[in-house]
Amino acid sequence: MKNMKKALIMAIGGAALMGAASAQAAVSPANVPNQFDYAGPNVTSVAFSGTTTLVKGIPLTCELKLVGDLVTSALPDVSIVVKDGSVTGSALCLAVNLNLDPSDSTTWWTATKDETALPNDADALNPITNITFTNLNISTPLGPCSGTISPVSFRNGDTDVSDPSVFSFSNAAISSGGCTVTGDLASQPNGDANIW
Repeated sequence: MKNMKKALIMAIGGAALMGAASAQAAVSPANVPNQFDYAGPNVTSVAFSGTTTLVKGIPLTCELKLVGDLVTSALPDVSIVVKDGSVTGSALCLAVNLNLDPSDSTTWWTATKDETALPNDADALNPITNITFTNLNISTPLGPCSGTISPVSFRNGDTDVSDPSVFSFSNAAISSGGCTVTGDLASQPNGDANIW
């Protein structure tokens, strides 16, 4: 196994793709194989948001927010679990329902990557590519879109890991219903989530 560090740097107080909790800091030894290292609060939910365009026959540009957890208990696999979210904007945007329920795990979107797909200390700014989220069940004004969405990528920042982290959807296809999504969801100004 390659030596690597999976780091989370978080300070959250809002909504959208990965998390916040207490204010204590803890750092475990760096560069230990299969060791999850983090600095910041305990991981529960991190917030990501941004402008995205959903295409289902017609383009619909809306503000998308997703909230979720980073799950490292099954190392060497790391999972991203989206538990909640919202779509805002025009009246058509408000008619989009992500059908996510934070209290019902059967509605959550999930994606899992093995440690070999994650960057290491030396290349922490390299993106994690070909992420596939499963279990989507989205209602739109023109009908449902469900199944998986891919490809999605994640980067820890543009020039430094302290920059906002970003999930990128580049014409990402939802497997059933003929929908695609394009846009970036960035970690909120009061929090950041980094994985390496």
